[in-house]
Amino acid sequence: MKAIRLIRMIASYWAHHMRCPYDSVSPKDTTDNDGVEGLVYYDGWNATFWYLLNVEWYRMQDKQFAFTGCTDRYDELRDFDSDYLDEHYPL
Repeated sequence: MKAIRLIRMIASYWAHHMRCPYDSVSPKDTTDNDGVEGLVYYDGWNATFWYLLNVEWYRMQDKQFAFTGCTDRYDELRDFDSDYLDEHYPL
């Protein structure tokens, strides 16, 4: 069931990305990684389409960002909060 939700989320995030591609992929500030790699911070980490598409890689590598030398460990995304999932992607 988790894979089905992830597939639905990827499709939904893709639809959003197609409506506003510049807002969902362009880095906002590369000095502190905010907005880089499709990950933004607002009361917790939130993913855009590109990050969500590769989220399993980040989990397996236990890295928050893919850049060489990243020491930040992977932190669960607000996108996977159970209340959010139940509301927007019910099984």
